[in-house]
Amino acid sequence: MDSASAPSGGGDGGGQESVPEKQGPGGERLLGLDVEPRVGQRVQMAVGFFPAGQGTVTGVGADEGSVSVKWDSGVVDRLLIGEDGVYALALVAHGAEASGEWDS
Repeated sequence: MDSASAPSGGGDGGGQESVPEKQGPGGERLLGLDVEPRVGQRVQMAVGFFPAGQGTVTGVGADEGSVSVKWDSGVVDRLLIGEDGVYALALVAHGAEASGEWDS
């Protein structure tokens, strides 16, 4: 009776729960997981991290486990993208949700 917790597809155990997602939990594309980090990419904090608005990748660490971001506010941060399983940044969707396109 509790349809909110019942698996979709009739509960046939189709194994869909074990298929790894290619996007973050919010449907976002995570830097270092879904897309290789590059200077110039437009980013925002991933779901579950404190929002900081939008920014631009200004540098990629030698080991590609971190990037430097200059936020539109002018603040510069160094953030993890894969080190210890932490993916703090997501690409900014290009043209809002309606287009489904991403900056990369």
